[in-house]
Amino acid sequence: MKIRSDFVTNSSSSSFIFKDLGDFNVSFYERALNLSPILPIREQPLDAIKEVYGWYSEDILEMIYGELPVIKLRFFPEDDDDDSTYNVPDVAKIIKIIKDCSEEQWERITAFVVLYVMFRICRNEVLGNEDIKNAISTLAKSDVNDDTFWEDELAMALAKNYSEKLLEYALPFTGIKAGIVLEKCLDADYMFYAPEGSGIYTNCEDVAELIPACILGCDHMG
Repeated sequence: MKIRSDFVTNSSSSSFIFKDLGDFNVSFYERALNLSPILPIREQPLDAIKEVYGWYSEDILEMIYGELPVIKLRFFPEDDDDDSTYNVPDVAKIIKIIKDCSEEQWERITAFVVLYVMFRICRNEVLGNEDIKNAISTLAKSDVNDDTFWEDELAMALAKNYSEKLLEYALPFTGIKAGIVLEKCLDADYMFYAPEGSGIYTNCEDVAELIPACILGCDHMG
Protein backbone atom coordinates (compact mmCIF):
# COMPACT_ATOMS: atom_id res chain seq x y z
CA MET A 1 0.00 0.00 0.00
CA LYS A 2 1.24 3.49 -0.85
CA ILE A 3 0.01 5.99 1.70
CA ARG A 4 0.15 9.73 2.07
CA SER A 5 -0.27 11.16 5.52
CA ASP A 6 0.05 14.77 6.66
CA PHE A 7 -1.37 17.19 9.18
CA VAL A 8 -4.99 16.10 9.27
CA THR A 9 -8.27 17.76 10.15
CA ASN A 10 -11.79 16.43 9.85
CA SER A 11 -12.36 18.98 7.09
CA SER A 12 -9.86 17.24 4.78
CA SER A 13 -11.06 14.89 2.09
CA SER A 14 -9.67 11.35 2.24
CA SER A 15 -9.71 8.24 0.09
CA PHE A 16 -8.63 4.62 0.03
CA ILE A 17 -8.37 2.43 -3.06
CA PHE A 18 -8.84 -1.34 -2.84
CA LYS A 19 -8.04 -4.24 -5.16
CA ASP A 20 -10.32 -7.25 -4.67
CA LEU A 21 -7.99 -10.19 -4.03
CA GLY A 22 -10.89 -12.62 -3.89
CA ASP A 23 -11.99 -12.25 -0.26
CA PHE A 24 -12.73 -8.54 0.07
CA ASN A 25 -15.44 -8.13 2.74
CA VAL A 26 -16.94 -4.68 2.21
CA SER A 27 -19.34 -4.66 5.18
CA PHE A 28 -16.66 -5.86 7.63
CA TYR A 29 -14.20 -3.12 6.69
CA GLU A 30 -16.92 -0.46 6.69
CA ARG A 31 -17.73 -1.34 10.32
CA ALA A 32 -14.18 -1.97 11.54
CA LEU A 33 -12.67 1.27 10.27
CA ASN A 34 -15.63 3.63 9.86
CA LEU A 35 -15.16 3.51 6.08
CA SER A 36 -18.71 3.80 4.86
CA PRO A 37 -19.63 3.50 2.15
CA ILE A 38 -16.99 1.48 0.30
CA LEU A 39 -18.30 1.33 -3.26
CA PRO A 40 -17.16 -0.04 -6.59
CA ILE A 41 -15.08 2.70 -8.20
CA ARG A 42 -17.53 2.91 -11.10
CA GLU A 43 -20.34 3.83 -8.67
CA GLN A 44 -18.49 6.76 -7.10
CA PRO A 45 -19.70 10.31 -7.86
CA LEU A 46 -17.85 12.11 -10.62
CA ASP A 47 -16.35 14.70 -8.23
CA ALA A 48 -14.71 11.88 -6.25
CA ILE A 49 -13.32 10.28 -9.40
CA LYS A 50 -11.89 13.60 -10.57
CA GLU A 51 -10.23 14.35 -7.24
CA VAL A 52 -8.77 10.86 -6.84
CA TYR A 53 -7.41 10.89 -10.40
CA GLY A 54 -5.77 14.26 -9.90
CA TRP A 55 -4.44 13.60 -6.42
CA TYR A 56 -2.89 10.20 -7.18
CA SER A 57 -1.73 10.89 -10.76
CA GLU A 58 1.96 10.46 -10.03
CA ASP A 59 1.28 7.41 -7.84
CA ILE A 60 -0.74 5.84 -10.65
CA LEU A 61 2.19 6.17 -13.06
CA GLU A 62 4.48 4.54 -10.51
CA MET A 63 2.01 1.67 -10.14
CA ILE A 64 2.09 1.18 -13.91
CA TYR A 65 5.82 1.58 -14.55
CA GLY A 66 7.61 1.25 -11.22
CA GLU A 67 9.92 3.94 -9.86
CA LEU A 68 9.77 6.98 -12.13
CA PRO A 69 12.65 9.13 -13.34
CA VAL A 70 12.19 12.60 -11.90
CA ILE A 71 13.43 16.15 -12.32
CA LYS A 72 14.31 18.09 -9.18
CA LEU A 73 12.96 21.66 -9.24
CA ARG A 74 13.29 24.54 -6.84
CA PHE A 75 10.24 26.08 -5.19
CA PHE A 76 11.68 29.57 -5.74
CA PRO A 77 13.97 29.35 -8.80
CA GLU A 78 14.72 33.08 -8.67
CA ASP A 79 16.18 32.77 -5.15
CA ASP A 80 19.71 31.36 -5.35
CA ASP A 81 19.88 31.06 -1.56
CA ASP A 82 16.76 28.91 -1.22
CA ASP A 83 17.47 25.17 -1.44
CA SER A 84 13.84 24.03 -1.14
CA THR A 85 13.13 21.52 -3.91
CA TYR A 86 10.43 19.18 -5.17
CA ASN A 87 10.35 16.40 -7.74
CA VAL A 88 8.22 16.09 -10.88
CA PRO A 89 8.18 13.14 -13.30
CA ASP A 90 10.75 13.41 -16.09
CA VAL A 91 8.43 13.11 -19.10
CA ALA A 92 11.22 12.77 -21.68
CA LYS A 93 12.60 9.68 -19.91
CA ILE A 94 9.13 8.24 -19.24
CA ILE A 95 8.36 8.40 -22.97
CA LYS A 96 11.42 6.21 -23.63
CA ILE A 97 10.22 3.69 -21.03
CA ILE A 98 6.78 3.53 -22.66
CA LYS A 99 8.29 2.33 -25.95
CA ASP A 100 8.97 -1.09 -24.42
CA CYS A 101 5.92 -1.46 -22.17
CA SER A 102 3.52 -4.41 -22.15
CA GLU A 103 -0.03 -4.53 -23.50
CA GLU A 104 -1.42 -4.21 -19.97
CA GLN A 105 0.75 -1.15 -19.34
CA TRP A 106 -0.46 0.39 -22.61
CA GLU A 107 -4.08 -0.19 -21.60
CA ARG A 108 -3.52 1.48 -18.23
CA ILE A 109 -1.52 4.47 -19.49
CA THR A 110 -4.13 4.99 -22.19
CA ALA A 111 -6.84 4.95 -19.52
CA PHE A 112 -4.78 7.63 -17.74
CA VAL A 113 -4.79 9.77 -20.90
CA VAL A 114 -8.51 9.14 -21.54
CA LEU A 115 -9.27 10.47 -18.05
CA TYR A 116 -7.06 13.47 -18.80
CA VAL A 117 -9.09 14.12 -21.96
CA MET A 118 -12.37 13.74 -20.06
CA PHE A 119 -11.43 16.17 -17.30
CA ARG A 120 -9.03 18.64 -18.97
CA ILE A 121 -10.22 18.86 -22.58
CA CYS A 122 -13.78 17.64 -23.17
CA ARG A 123 -15.15 18.23 -19.65
CA ASN A 124 -17.34 15.17 -20.02
CA GLU A 125 -17.37 11.84 -18.18
CA VAL A 126 -18.13 9.92 -21.39
CA LEU A 127 -16.24 10.37 -24.67
CA GLY A 128 -17.45 9.73 -28.18
CA ASN A 129 -15.34 8.32 -30.98
CA GLU A 130 -14.71 11.77 -32.48
CA ASP A 131 -13.92 13.24 -29.05
CA ILE A 132 -11.05 10.81 -28.67
CA LYS A 133 -9.73 11.29 -32.19
CA ASN A 134 -9.90 15.08 -32.00
CA ALA A 135 -8.30 15.21 -28.55
CA ILE A 136 -5.32 13.08 -29.59
CA SER A 137 -4.91 15.17 -32.73
CA THR A 138 -5.03 18.39 -30.69
CA LEU A 139 -2.53 17.09 -28.14
CA ALA A 140 -0.15 16.01 -30.90
CA LYS A 141 -0.11 19.57 -32.25
CA SER A 142 0.21 21.27 -28.85
CA ASP A 143 3.44 22.70 -27.49
CA VAL A 144 4.76 22.99 -23.96
CA ASN A 145 4.83 26.48 -22.44
CA ASP A 146 5.38 28.07 -19.04
CA ASP A 147 1.86 27.13 -17.91
CA THR A 148 2.20 23.44 -18.83
CA PHE A 149 2.05 20.92 -15.99
CA TRP A 150 3.78 17.55 -16.24
CA GLU A 151 0.43 15.79 -16.82
CA ASP A 152 -0.17 18.06 -19.83
CA GLU A 153 3.34 17.44 -21.13
CA LEU A 154 2.91 13.67 -20.77
CA ALA A 155 -0.38 13.65 -22.70
CA MET A 156 1.17 15.81 -25.44
CA ALA A 157 4.30 13.66 -25.66
CA LEU A 158 2.30 10.44 -25.89
CA ALA A 159 0.13 11.90 -28.65
CA LYS A 160 3.16 13.21 -30.57
CA ASN A 161 5.27 10.04 -30.30
CA TYR A 162 2.68 7.25 -30.22
CA SER A 163 -0.46 8.69 -31.81
CA GLU A 164 -1.48 5.50 -33.66
CA LYS A 165 -0.84 3.26 -30.66
CA LEU A 166 -2.62 5.66 -28.34
CA LEU A 167 -5.62 5.85 -30.65
CA GLU A 168 -5.72 2.04 -30.97
CA TYR A 169 -5.97 1.62 -27.21
CA ALA A 170 -8.14 4.69 -26.59
CA LEU A 171 -11.02 4.00 -28.99
CA PRO A 172 -12.31 0.99 -26.96
CA PHE A 173 -13.03 3.49 -24.16
CA THR A 174 -15.66 5.17 -26.38
CA GLY A 175 -18.90 5.48 -24.41
CA ILE A 176 -17.30 4.18 -21.19
CA LYS A 177 -17.94 6.19 -18.01
CA ALA A 178 -15.07 7.76 -16.09
CA GLY A 179 -15.40 5.42 -13.09
CA ILE A 180 -14.86 2.32 -15.22
CA VAL A 181 -11.88 3.99 -16.93
CA LEU A 182 -10.40 4.77 -13.50
CA GLU A 183 -10.82 1.12 -12.48
CA LYS A 184 -8.71 0.11 -15.49
CA CYS A 185 -6.15 2.83 -14.81
CA LEU A 186 -5.74 1.82 -11.15
CA ASP A 187 -6.24 -1.93 -11.70
CA ALA A 188 -8.49 -1.74 -8.65
CA ASP A 189 -12.12 -2.39 -7.75
CA TYR A 190 -13.36 -0.46 -4.72
CA MET A 191 -12.96 2.98 -3.24
CA PHE A 192 -13.83 4.81 -0.06
CA TYR A 193 -14.06 8.57 -0.45
CA ALA A 194 -14.92 11.13 2.21
CA PRO A 195 -15.32 14.66 0.83
CA GLU A 196 -14.01 17.75 2.55
CA GLY A 197 -16.18 18.67 5.51
CA SER A 198 -17.65 15.19 5.97
CA GLY A 199 -16.16 14.86 9.46
CA ILE A 200 -15.02 11.30 8.67
CA TYR A 201 -11.39 10.51 9.40
CA THR A 202 -9.55 7.17 9.35
CA ASN A 203 -5.81 6.90 9.83
CA CYS A 204 -3.86 5.47 6.88
CA GLU A 205 -1.76 3.21 9.09
CA ASP A 206 -4.88 1.60 10.58
CA VAL A 207 -6.21 0.81 7.11
CA ALA A 208 -2.85 -0.55 5.93
CA GLU A 209 -2.62 -2.84 8.95
CA LEU A 210 -6.12 -4.26 8.62
CA ILE A 211 -6.68 -4.34 4.86
CA PRO A 212 -3.96 -5.88 2.67
CA ALA A 213 -6.13 -5.17 -0.35
CA CYS A 214 -5.63 -1.38 0.05
CA ILE A 215 -3.20 -0.22 -2.64
CA LEU A 216 -3.48 3.57 -2.25
CA GLY A 217 -4.59 5.78 0.56
CA CYS A 218 -4.49 9.34 1.78
CA ASP A 219 -6.10 10.75 4.92
CA HIS A 220 -5.45 14.37 3.93
CA MET A 221 -6.09 15.11 0.25
CA GLY A 222 -5.10 18.72 -0.28
